[in-house]
Amino acid sequence: MNRGSLRSSWTLQSNKALVPETTSYAVIHLTGTRHGGTDNDSYFDEVFLDIKVASSCE
Repeated sequence: MNRGSLRSSWTLQSNKALVPETTSYAVIHLTGTRHGGTDNDSYFDEVFLDIKVASSCE
């Protein structure tokens, strides 16, 4: 049984946004999509959240 991805390579997804100074927490929603079969598992090899102060942003 082939349990591999439907794609032959990974797709990098990224996004940038300004966060107000008064922000006290961040929520990241990760959603997986089943394209076939009965397995509900989704896998994420790496997830990053980088917070930088305004003076260190380029």
